[in-house]
Amino acid sequence: MSAAGTSGAELARRLHVTPGAISQLLKSEEDATIKLASLERALRALGKDIVIDAVDSSSPAARFSPAGVSKAMSDALIEGDRTFALRLLTQAVQKVTVEPGLAADPLFGRPPQELPDTGWDTLFRAHYGRALPDALTSRWPEPTPLPEPWFVSQFDSLRERARTRSPEHLRRLNIFIDEQSLSRA
Repeated sequence: MSAAGTSGAELARRLHVTPGAISQLLKSEEDATIKLASLERALRALGKDIVIDAVDSSSPAARFSPAGVSKAMSDALIEGDRTFALRLLTQAVQKVTVEPGLAADPLFGRPPQELPDTGWDTLFRAHYGRALPDALTSRWPEPTPLPEPWFVSQFDSLRERARTRSPEHLRRLNIFIDEQSLSRA
């Protein structure tokens, strides 16, 4: 449960069940025997919803859609691969910028998932969202400035360069990455 940021004990408290019931819920999920109602109730306790639709996720646009990119970035971040997460973001922004018609695919109507790190989530929503038509992002939460400066790079030399060369729309959100790194990750 920690990958989602909620402990089993906290989920049990929210659902008004015992921690043992959460263990059973997780086991049924692992065994692929979980009941949809149980899953739906657990997700509601986490402030999430199940979305079932008939959109073809094998579409060529799937990997560049908000849901596809955010899922892939989330997986990369959970694995600790920040470089790959950044590459996924920059490739998606480049693709939708070069091929604006791609955003007409029904997959682009599905909202992104929240990323496991606030800095990355804010970067994604601000930078990728800026590349999409407003009609697609109007239901997304407006990115809010981070309380502290957040640097994408972990290297001091790139952090120094980012202080003066970050795009203005990111700098306003307290996100620092130089434009060169953002365009060629």
